[in-house]
Amino acid sequence: MLRFFVFLMSLALATQAYAGSLSPRTYNQLNDIQQSINQQPAGELRLQLSAKLDELAQNLEGNSLGLALTWQTHAQLHLLGEDYDKASKYLSRAIQLQGLDGATLFQLKAFYAQTLFIAEKYAGVIEVLTGVIAAADYKASAAVHSLLAAAYYSLDNINDGLPHIVKACQLAGKPKAAWLQMAFSGYYQQKNYAQALAYSNQLVLNFPAKKDYWRQKAGMHQLLEDYAAAAGSKELSYTLGFIVKESDYINLGQLLASQGNPYKVATALETAMNSGQLAASEKSLRLMHQAWLQAKEIDKARATLQRLFVAFKHQKDGLRLMHFLVDAEHWQQAIVIGKALHALALTQKQRGSVLLLDGICQYRLGNTRLALNALSKAMVIETSASQAKGWMMYINQLQQG
Repeated sequence: MLRFFVFLMSLALATQAYAGSLSPRTYNQLNDIQQSINQQPAGELRLQLSAKLDELAQNLEGNSLGLALTWQTHAQLHLLGEDYDKASKYLSRAIQLQGLDGATLFQLKAFYAQTLFIAEKYAGVIEVLTGVIAAADYKASAAVHSLLAAAYYSLDNINDGLPHIVKACQLAGKPKAAWLQMAFSGYYQQKNYAQALAYSNQLVLNFPAKKDYWRQKAGMHQLLEDYAAAAGSKELSYTLGFIVKESDYINLGQLLASQGNPYKVATALETAMNSGQLAASEKSLRLMHQAWLQAKEIDKARATLQRLFVAFKHQKDGLRLMHFLVDAEHWQQAIVIGKALHALALTQKQRGSVLLLDGICQYRLGNTRLALNALSKAMVIETSASQAKGWMMYINQLQQG
């Protein structure tokens, strides 16, 4: 990219040189050398080109435009070898020549500043481009302002760099993504979140296929506590297929839930799990269970809770599942979950609840002896004693009647 940029700039100067009455022979010599440089020569050929440029420079003494073009071409040659110091020296000499027109001087300084930037001489970039901008004949350039901003940013001077990247974005018909991102990060670091969001919106508008920009936009809305807009952005990102990480699905679910739409939360998570895009982790299953509950989809909530318990064996989930199954009169399934719970380390309170529910289920299935056995065990545990006693009395009354 760098070499392509440099080559284009050289050709631009060559055109000006021709217009400035540079002899056709000299112009053709320079153009041939530039064409050779564009082929990225190495070794002996590069040395030969350097010798030709030295000879040409000697013949052009007194011709400022010709020398400027020759020295810039020589700088271009040194850039191929990543010798930034030599390239900078040639360009520094070129911009000091007398009698150059404003347009040529502007291009030389812009090229010089870019060479300094590549060499990480950011203070030098700032000095050169500040002078360019201060010139009376300066015509505002998005490229100049963006490079100046990048130099300031590289020195961690966001406050001085930010106005320049904002100017670059304003001047460009369609700002580059890197420029908009620089403006975004500048305002973000200044904690000016409203302005940061404005550039986040531009990134999404101009580069809608970049999923990171959608995530960034939703995050900014959340930071500004505009959860409705955050949910909208996240949902649109989901529709576009940009939600792929578990954390993104969880965030999507939380945002949609905050807007009172639990059904969308649950269906989005279920679809992602069924398609293999989202792992059935404890966190995702728990969120889906809660969403189905809030959406009043009890059967689906119960099924999700069962997946959660089977996979992760949390006692509280198993107990809650037993209650769901008992409420739905799924007696045998509840007994199976009870057996699984007995295999876990239960507190006395939890054990009493399991025994109580197991006794109820056994009774409903007609297994009176097993029911009384479970209830009698529940009776010796303080937290379940009262209910267990009530059920035993009820069963005994029915048997006597």
